[in-house]
Amino acid sequence: MNKIPLHWRYAFITGIVVIAWMLFEYVMGWHATSAGANTSFIGVVLFLLGLFFAIRNTRDTVLKGVLDIKIGMLVGLQFALIVGVISALGTFMYYQFINTNYAEYWAQKSEEAMIAAKTAPALISQTKQNILATFTPIKQATQRLLFTILGGFFASMVLSLLLKKNSEKE
Repeated sequence: MNKIPLHWRYAFITGIVVIAWMLFEYVMGWHATSAGANTSFIGVVLFLLGLFFAIRNTRDTVLKGVLDIKIGMLVGLQFALIVGVISALGTFMYYQFINTNYAEYWAQKSEEAMIAAKTAPALISQTKQNILATFTPIKQATQRLLFTILGGFFASMVLSLLLKKNSEKE
């Protein structure tokens, strides 16, 4: 018998798939285009699919077809925490070692747009500094972790309500 809970296995796989998707976006060059703003939502969809299957399959196999909201939430939160940690580590490594000029790229794009809009130089300078301070690898990783856990909480609540079963006959 496998000692790693089923939903943890789903979480490990989902975390790796989400990071793989982020790397795929980078390799395809989408990270620096307007398409990247849309393709990044696929990572959210992958997370939600993994969460759905983790809760549903835990209900159907481990819990013998019975799931209450409390157990569904617990499964979902554990799933979100594991995926959050994996994706936060992947995000940190991505911005630290792979896409190292991300902040500079967006600071430059913002500066160009603000110059075209005839924005005051002092405001342009301040905006660039804010972007560079905000988009550090550790801040991006922390944001990824917190949003994954928070999003996982709410998604777990909804999925637990949808997948709730009191007995095998429901």
